[in-house]
Amino acid sequence: MLADAINAPNVVDVMNADRTRLVTELMTIPTDRPAPSDHSELVFAQQNNNSPMAVMDWYYPGRLTGHELLYSTRVEQRLSEDPQITVMATNAPQIYG
Repeated sequence: MLADAINAPNVVDVMNADRTRLVTELMTIPTDRPAPSDHSELVFAQQNNNSPMAVMDWYYPGRLTGHELLYSTRVEQRLSEDPQITVMATNAPQIYG
């Protein structure tokens, strides 16, 4: 979720499942996609080693402009060489606990 859409539109907060604890804050820059979608869209870089996939871009439903997550120059260069996977999110029931 956006930390503060008015005062900090390029900061994304990652919360735990029930939104009671901040896990991390991520810096982003605006990025555009060719066409909007009715679903949230996440773009991941599939890293070659045993590391988890890295989130590259995040888009809200219906919007052309999304968030490109910022990484160090070294990490960004490595991630740009990895295959990318786009995942469309759908509404699912939330289950806590």
